[in-house]
Amino acid sequence: MNMPSQRLMPVPLPTPGADSPILAKHTARSPDAFASDARRPGLLSDARGIIFTDLGSLGALAGILPPISAQGATFALVDRQIRAPQLDKVLARLCDDWGQLDFLIHCAMPAGTGLQGGPYVDTDVAAFQAAMACCVHRFAEIAGHARHVMGPGGSLLSLNWPSTDRPRQDQGLFDVVCAAQAASVRCLAQDLGTKGLRVNAIAGGPLRNTAPDRGGSRLALPIAGRHRAPLRRDVTPEEIGKAAVYLLSALSSGTTGVTLHVDAGHHVIGLRSIAPR
Repeated sequence: MNMPSQRLMPVPLPTPGADSPILAKHTARSPDAFASDARRPGLLSDARGIIFTDLGSLGALAGILPPISAQGATFALVDRQIRAPQLDKVLARLCDDWGQLDFLIHCAMPAGTGLQGGPYVDTDVAAFQAAMACCVHRFAEIAGHARHVMGPGGSLLSLNWPSTDRPRQDQGLFDVVCAAQAASVRCLAQDLGTKGLRVNAIAGGPLRNTAPDRGGSRLALPIAGRHRAPLRRDVTPEEIGKAAVYLLSALSSGTTGVTLHVDAGHHVIGLRSIAPR
């Protein structure tokens, strides 16, 4: 059964130039846009969370966040580059405001990590290390700090999607990073499971570009690629947001260590096989 299609309210996002590591804070709205009864609480009602991101990911987040907001979540957007001890101070500040953190999202595929296309065999060590550091190790590092302020039932989510400023000629490095990330999520799930924390990931597919084309979208796959995917299309940021609602909410209370593909089936045939040569 399909979720009711309703218009979701946009979530205000920060603009370049923000000095504080807390880029923005969002308080839940009501009524719940996905509920058939507007008086019924959302799946994330009373949930408080933190989303680590950067300005390069905000284009996709503009579509990913509304489903999370619509289910009643309150969250803060925090610069993913933040380091200890400032990270600990931000976590402590938010816990003072909210009592505890219920969820954490790390947007793991920002621009500028060397994931710009080209054959994997030609990947230089600097690009490889940068991609692994920001997409794999950074999530583990943040999780290590956040575990001290999250209670049983908390959910940690790593979120990534292909991101490039020009058409991709090869998805090799992206595929390798995603495989490493999936392994890391399984290890984190084992490490943090004793605290009652769940750790999962979403591997998003190429996102449908809903913004006007201005000479090279970072969020679209060539039409030939869409036609070869099992669902014959790209996914939308909203669909990734809906999957995030599942993994952050009590609906997935028995799910941990999982990487959920939200990619219209691209992972079945492989992104590399549909990239233009």
